[in-house]
Amino acid sequence: MGACLEPTTAMTPWWNVEVRSESAYLNATVYNVAKIRERVGEGSATAEEIEASWVVIDDETTAAPGTAAAFAAALDQILDHPRAYPDWLAEGGVPRTDAHAELRDGQLVVVAKLYRYEEGREDGRLGCVEIGYEDVVALRDSVAALA
Repeated sequence: MGACLEPTTAMTPWWNVEVRSESAYLNATVYNVAKIRERVGEGSATAEEIEASWVVIDDETTAAPGTAAAFAAALDQILDHPRAYPDWLAEGGVPRTDAHAELRDGQLVVVAKLYRYEEGREDGRLGCVEIGYEDVVALRDSVAALA
């Protein structure tokens, strides 16, 4: 069972987080809303909205939408949830240390095994990724180092 969390202003406009028992979904909200608008024939996505997506680079590298600060705020929301992440730890969850985020030509890039549900699209764009709790702390630490 999951919980959809209320986005904070620090995550605006890119993120919406849903925590679950072993992972969290990170939705690229601006991109998702634009793509829904296109599907129902209510207008085309703007270039800015399209750029607000996750983008597959390779098997373990994904360009993230938004800023490092917005991504950090989303990770903070996962870590600060009163039950999801603490329960995972209490049940024997073990954080890994090899996941990280970095800036490449000004773009935030996540190097971790994210679960991608729309993978295989020609443009490589994704509206959502799922991050295992084992990678959250390492990613948060590496994002903090970017500041």
